[in-house]
Amino acid sequence: MTAVVVSHDMTSAFRIATRMIMLGHGGIVAQGTPDEIRASSNPEVQQFIKGEPDGPIPLNLSQEEHEHHQQVKPRPFRARHRFRHKTG
Repeated sequence: MTAVVVSHDMTSAFRIATRMIMLGHGGIVAQGTPDEIRASSNPEVQQFIKGEPDGPIPLNLSQEEHEHHQQVKPRPFRARHRFRHKTG
């Protein structure tokens, strides 16, 4: 069985993937096994998987947003039951 998962959550992505493709600039930036992605020498890949704010990928924040959100952490995932099974 094959499943395609799109995520910015690298912890989950590395845990569930057997193959990974990173997209950027309108194309494929990197592809391979999770170990190959971790070992990539591409600085964009390293910045993304480490979640670093500084590097070749610019953050799209204004200076004011950056100053006021330096400690922002991602919100925890909460499953939402959007699709409910209807019973008679």
